[in-house]
Amino acid sequence: MSGFQLVDFTYNGVVYDRLAVNANGWICLGSSTLTPSVNTGGSSYTPLSSTTAITPAALAAKIAGFALDLQGQTNSSIRIETIGTAPNRVCVVQWKGYRAYNATGNNFNFQIRLLETTNTVEVAFGVMGAGTGSYFGMLGLRAEPAATATNFLSLSSTTSWVAPVLITSASGTMTLTSSNYPDSGSFYRFSTPSGTDLQAMSIEAPVPPLTGSTPAPVTLRIRNTGFAPITSATLGYQMTGGSLVSESWTGNLTTGQTADHTFTTGLTTPASGSFSVTSHVSNINGLGPDANQANDTITRNYILAMSGGTYVIGSSATANFPTVTSAVNAMRQGGITGSINFLIEPGTYFSPTGGYDLTSIVGAGGSTTIGFSSLTGSAATSFCTTTPRELLPVLVTPLIFRSPAFPLAL
Repeated sequence: MSGFQLVDFTYNGVVYDRLAVNANGWICLGSSTLTPSVNTGGSSYTPLSSTTAITPAALAAKIAGFALDLQGQTNSSIRIETIGTAPNRVCVVQWKGYRAYNATGNNFNFQIRLLETTNTVEVAFGVMGAGTGSYFGMLGLRAEPAATATNFLSLSSTTSWVAPVLITSASGTMTLTSSNYPDSGSFYRFSTPSGTDLQAMSIEAPVPPLTGSTPAPVTLRIRNTGFAPITSATLGYQMTGGSLVSESWTGNLTTGQTADHTFTTGLTTPASGSFSVTSHVSNINGLGPDANQANDTITRNYILAMSGGTYVIGSSATANFPTVTSAVNAMRQGGITGSINFLIEPGTYFSPTGGYDLTSIVGAGGSTTIGFSSLTGSAATSFCTTTPRELLPVLVTPLIFRSPAFPLAL
């Protein structure tokens, strides 16, 4: 589809009033004042990294929702509609029921939305069914120049749609599988940058697993999410119950660039339990608060790791954990610092359908093992995956999971 009339939309400093849709999951922007009004040239499958020359240069503007080699199938459709009333109209381009080329079992549903007045881009997802395949699609923005892919925002992740990375390569992709997909109803929003805006993006350190009463570095990642270059700022952090630490940062960040700052003064973890670290940015370029103070502060919560050793699961007064679920959750939240052996008291325990997955526990793997066995060596211990009527006997001999995985389907 090409030449669809669009409510005036400012993108990369250019006002566009036309768009064209490529069935492969992306759109390009155009203008009635240009000849041609739209230009769909370049790679049809990789619009963000294409280096095909486009004339006029302003027609290199592209937005990718989930761009790869796609095709329609029975009951699929592409639809364009402008909804709402001025000055808050939204132009919606929707792919419904699409699939990867020649694939079976796919059901891709997503939208690209262009918001009037705010000039915001949203990429929204419905059901994204991958079947048994793995698919790699582009998600992001692109503008001139066309012959070199240097002006772009590209999201990429192979493991999570919740926290993708804003990468420095225009060829990045998002991986879609049956276990790695965006939640239906989720969306990514690309907003027009403020004049000066420094974001406290993430707390990169301390990194679990963490033990009690141990020194640890604190590293804050910052990102320029505005238009103006950022050359200086005051960065700070405070641990629960601790003193405020503030330090000066200098550098040169242009739009989208990040930098990591490790504070000269680190922290010491508490003796036990949990704690949090809150970090902030201020006095940007020596001019005080920036244009968007909503992203100036970030907090990360920590739970101290379980030390290696033997722990008891059960209902007795001396048990460390009342259920297998609580023991697994403790490891997931804080990690482990050595091999763990759980002794399970006789009783009936409930596990989730499909059992427990220990592959994500920080510190596990290799020679650091997680073991589960009966405290008494008796077969009286039982597990229930869903209801008490579906009891499964637990192995009573010591069981070590050297490749951490605990399905409880014994």
